[in-house]
Amino acid sequence: MRRLTGALILLIAVPACAAGEPSWYALTYVGQYSPKKYDEVPFSGNWHLKRQYLGTVGLGREMTRIHRIGSLKTDLGVELEALASHHWGRYNDYEELAGSFHLRWHQFPWNAHLPTTLGHGIGLSYTTVVPEQEVLYRRGQSARLLAFMMWDVTFALPDHPAWAVFFRIHHRSGAFGTFSGVHGAANYPCIGIKYSF
Repeated sequence: MRRLTGALILLIAVPACAAGEPSWYALTYVGQYSPKKYDEVPFSGNWHLKRQYLGTVGLGREMTRIHRIGSLKTDLGVELEALASHHWGRYNDYEELAGSFHLRWHQFPWNAHLPTTLGHGIGLSYTTVVPEQEVLYRRGQSARLLAFMMWDVTFALPDHPAWAVFFRIHHRSGAFGTFSGVHGAANYPCIGIKYSF
């Protein structure tokens, strides 16, 4: 546990990899457990939500912004993020720590009217107990240390670009059996607020 906490601190404390001041952000979100697969949640008409909930706070940092890849003009942010979550509900109560690396696309044609970003991240997730709902809905097995993935879409107002609301999928996974032979694990459709500074 101490090693993971130290790794999360290092995750956001390392120097920026490009010139200029990095952009920090804080976020908080809540979600509800869905036994649907990770790739099914965004497009499913019914998430089959269970009475297991998640509340999360986090701190992140944009390390650099990539404006060109070869001849292709881009607006791609590279981020590091640390999260602390509390889970509660029908199944067991526990805490989760996660750290992840993100790529975030900022270039949309309607951004002058509705600033929008689309992000995807991968990392590690550690829980204080083995979550009961993961064992119940995922082939009878799970583990405390698993892979973490997320994707989200954020929306802000042109007059208040520092504040954004977002929809996120918070996902724990065995990464096709890489972690303790676990396949799948947990998905939480979430809504939240983000503040950049």
